[in-house]
Amino acid sequence: MEDPIIYSDRLFSRLTGNGDNATSSDKRPAKDTDHESEAFIDSMNDPEYIESQIREMERFDVDSAWCRVKQLSDAQNIPPDRKKRHSLRILRIWTSVAAMIAVVACLTIYLKQSSPDITPPMISEEISLAIEKCEKSGMSGAIIEKGSAVSTQKFAVSRKKETTGHHSEQKDVVADMLSATKVTTYYDKEFWLTLPDGSVVHLGSNTRIIYPERFDNDSRDVYLEGEAYFMVAKSDVSRFTVHTSTATTTVYGTEFNVSAPGDDRCKVVLVKGSVSVSTPTSGELMLKPGEGAEIADGTITVSEVDVTPYEAWNTGRIDFTDWTLEKLMSVIGKWYNMDIRFSDEEFSQIEITGSFNRYETLTPTIESLSVITGLTITTDGNTIIVAP
Repeated sequence: MEDPIIYSDRLFSRLTGNGDNATSSDKRPAKDTDHESEAFIDSMNDPEYIESQIREMERFDVDSAWCRVKQLSDAQNIPPDRKKRHSLRILRIWTSVAAMIAVVACLTIYLKQSSPDITPPMISEEISLAIEKCEKSGMSGAIIEKGSAVSTQKFAVSRKKETTGHHSEQKDVVADMLSATKVTTYYDKEFWLTLPDGSVVHLGSNTRIIYPERFDNDSRDVYLEGEAYFMVAKSDVSRFTVHTSTATTTVYGTEFNVSAPGDDRCKVVLVKGSVSVSTPTSGELMLKPGEGAEIADGTITVSEVDVTPYEAWNTGRIDFTDWTLEKLMSVIGKWYNMDIRFSDEEFSQIEITGSFNRYETLTPTIESLSVITGLTITTDGNTIIVAP
């Protein structure tokens, strides 16, 4: 390998995108670089490798290392006439190591300065348990496609918002992603996903999400078809935006649910924090926790919403005391994507106490409810019928 100081200078320039500013003597053809150097360059362009090396550096005991080197040198009983050359050899080795460490340190500073301050969401023990149960129950499944060109032209909202809060026309739709990741759940499965910024997304069945391999410093844009619950990493400088074919939801750190089952309608329910909702033909509307926005034909309608079914769908479990059967069935309907029909509205007001786990099949759930309530609860297609 070439002189470590010159090598590290040129390598840092290449890694930080300043290679074009290097002097002509530093610009060497790839064929002049040995395989060891090329392998090192490739590893230094790998964020996961950089992070692992930084962790190793943090654990590195410099004093102990120098003591070890001295012990090895003294143990070799080198003649006086060779000590100078031996010392120079050790110095060159450690100069090379120091140069490589300097490259990693400089690159770390560069990456931290060029990346926004983002705080990943806190994942509760309840959520962690839900993820584990989902995987063990066989209800988790998705197709993941990486690194291919993905078109986002069907999303009718622009990527950048104007200062007025309005969006550009249809012709200014989101540009195609040159390299993206696309995750598509099966029609009867769901999937938990962690985005590049640490945000956690719970995808419902028959849902697709598209996102870049790395977010921009000033924005984090994802594209959704179907339904998902978002737990967003917080950032004061990088907004998080969910694009659907109907509307755009923008947030800076919160929990919310987006349902976009078709091209003509969308529903956003805010559980925690604050989000805005907008369409290509309307300005932004801010939502408060416990509010939902329904979008149809370009019109946004805001109303109060019980967020319990959405939280319960996300955690996979619910404990309830003196709930009406109507409220409980709304949760169960959300869990299993079923409609609820009461043959008599009087049944909907029956109060019930208990606990249910979503990662059981529907049949034992409704059988338990039938025993507890004394009612006949059956299914007909995608409808649960409650009758005497």
